[in-house]
Amino acid sequence: MKQKNQKTTENSDAVVFQRFLHHYLKNGIGSMSKSDVDALVMFILDSYCKDGQGRRYSMLSNADASQILRAPLSRIKKLRYEAALKYAENSELEAQKRFLAGLANASLEVSEARENPKIHLIIEDTLAKNWIQGKLKQSKKYYDGTFNTEVVKIKPEDFFEVLEVLFDDERIKDFRESFEIILSQKSSIQMKSKFAAMIDAMTKSLMEKAVSMGVDKIVAAFA
Repeated sequence: MKQKNQKTTENSDAVVFQRFLHHYLKNGIGSMSKSDVDALVMFILDSYCKDGQGRRYSMLSNADASQILRAPLSRIKKLRYEAALKYAENSELEAQKRFLAGLANASLEVSEARENPKIHLIIEDTLAKNWIQGKLKQSKKYYDGTFNTEVVKIKPEDFFEVLEVLFDDERIKDFRESFEIILSQKSSIQMKSKFAAMIDAMTKSLMEKAVSMGVDKIVAAFA
């Protein structure tokens, strides 16, 4: 059994190495600039690797990745953005995957009068934020990121509009109805608890959809 596990690990490492070589040798050995090589390494780390504590690099915050890789925070953000644009097979799918990582940590902000509720998404990734912004701009809408560029504050109706890209109409209808029930709760604690349960249901639903479609990269966002 031990030999079998070792063989599986070796095969996995070999696949990752082949992915690296595929991009590195695409235009000839030595043709890539240092910045492109660094972006490629960042892409490989985020796509396939874990840190010393067993955490997927794709789930690490920019701050954590900065400490582990001993690089300035601004450089990590830049590398992750460039990596997705240059090396992801499908940048749209990659943006959705990164959006889902932020979706898993969504929270609800609502006043006691239940006026102007906002959904908060903590999204550090530039590609994911640009994706959300692009979807909203199609309907001449926007999100609020005034005070903290990594916290996306979005109106519920706009939030569900973005989710229409990821869910079918029936699931969107279910989530909208659930959200109306959430807003009818008497206490903010109950609202936040039920909202967290709704978000958990969303992420599980997306994982099931991804598995059925064989979309490994979306599944990896939550592995």
